[in-house]
Amino acid sequence: MKVTIVNCFDTNRDRVDLIYDYFKAKSYEVTVIESDFHHGRKEKKDITRDDFLFVDTLPYERNLSVGRLKSHDDFSKKAIQLAANLHPDILYVMFPPNSLMRYASAYKAKNPQVKLIADIIDLWPESMPVPGKLKKLFVFKMWADIRNKHLAKADLVLTECHYYYDVLKNYIGQTETGTLYLAQDSVPHEPKKSTKLSQESFDICYLGSINNIIDIDFISELIKKMSAVKKVRLHIIGDGESRDEFIQSSERAGAEVLYHGKIYDANEKQAIFDQCYFGLNIMKETVSIGLTTKSIDYFNAGLPIINNIKHDTVKLVDQYGIGINITRDLDNVSEIMSESIVLNEQRRTKVKEIFEQYFSRSAFYEQLQVLLRKIDI
Repeated sequence: MKVTIVNCFDTNRDRVDLIYDYFKAKSYEVTVIESDFHHGRKEKKDITRDDFLFVDTLPYERNLSVGRLKSHDDFSKKAIQLAANLHPDILYVMFPPNSLMRYASAYKAKNPQVKLIADIIDLWPESMPVPGKLKKLFVFKMWADIRNKHLAKADLVLTECHYYYDVLKNYIGQTETGTLYLAQDSVPHEPKKSTKLSQESFDICYLGSINNIIDIDFISELIKKMSAVKKVRLHIIGDGESRDEFIQSSERAGAEVLYHGKIYDANEKQAIFDQCYFGLNIMKETVSIGLTTKSIDYFNAGLPIINNIKHDTVKLVDQYGIGINITRDLDNVSEIMSESIVLNEQRRTKVKEIFEQYFSRSAFYEQLQVLLRKIDI
């Protein structure tokens, strides 16, 4: 059996590797087709890897631009053509970009014997940080329709959170579907031995891209409220175009900011997480999302979250007590801080349990196997 996986973005690499390893373990012949353009750094990648084919992708400079859409369409067309040349039995397409679904469904129509799996990692344009009124414009509807009009042509539609299914269910029709959460390899963690919480400060952490979808104003207001109770130290791991604004806004709100830059080593990140009471999982309300990559990183580290992400995440936090859901009023900040000091170790243990149950490699493979059986794989 031949499996071809198509993926455009480096941010999906953990998921690509998990799927690749799953099929390789079953002795399938697996090829990954990926962009040679790093969409975060806006530069070409110089990389080779066994079983990977890299598509010559048009570069672009701005995320919200016609150039980006042209680049994604060009990649999608080339990638599906390259996949067709491999004659796969299973075509596993991860998207966005939405244009991948259009070209993949056209290939499926000509090759009905091929099993087409559509794996939805994000919602475009729904997750774009623009006002709701703009998302009602015809151009945004056209963008969504590139995906929506072709979903029912897949054999199996996977979503990385339940919320995406709720948004798209009217377009999926009778196609088999299921949720396959984000996942990672587990990082060993023992809260009793590793945590090093300060008595003088209330340490919190922000991990990930510092871009136009995080709610800097809301985080700053939270820090201001916290600082009135106790000194706040904000650890930042990551980078992005809004880095300076985020740091300066947090400092003005009263935080001591410790900027660590990008860190990829799990042990190095863990050492920072172990100093913190919470990880911040806060985005603008206009972003349409149910689960973030950063929250999985926090859960893997045993770090509870302060969360404003709705749908899947708010339900997990409420059900299992693995953090605090907050709203704009921020009336209970003092209680949150006092309770967190008392319950920290208990919460960390529970967070790690939930990671293993829902977001570990073993949980991912168990769910993937169940879902693939729906289409006789």
